[in-house]
Amino acid sequence: MEDQQSFGTGEKLGFRIIVLEHLKKILDITGKTYASLIEKERAYREAIECLSDILLPYFDEQMTKANSNYENRVLDIKTKQEKVKDNKNTCLKICNRERVREARTLFQQLNLLMKRQEYLKSAVYSEGDEE
Repeated sequence: MEDQQSFGTGEKLGFRIIVLEHLKKILDITGKTYASLIEKERAYREAIECLSDILLPYFDEQMTKANSNYENRVLDIKTKQEKVKDNKNTCLKICNRERVREARTLFQQLNLLMKRQEYLKSAVYSEGDEE
């Protein structure tokens, strides 16, 4: 399949550009003001999960394991949240923070994957700039 696709504007966007734009979106979320912290955290988590979905076909064994660990931890957190009967608001805040920490770890692993695959090398570094 071709690495570029037209989106009706005559412009062609390569897959690499789509990934870079999504990375930019994640970084923008961290600096943007939201109505609530929970809303911001949710947007951050969902953007990282989307990036994970986009890069799924490129996962190596290490990333597959990291993604599986993330999914298992999220299930554990959701289960813990459902078990709490009293003080649900406090639990929601605590569980949300835990999910953000897990999403951040996943984001770091996705970045390491792109480094291992030299996926962004030409987009990020000019010749001779890398280590």
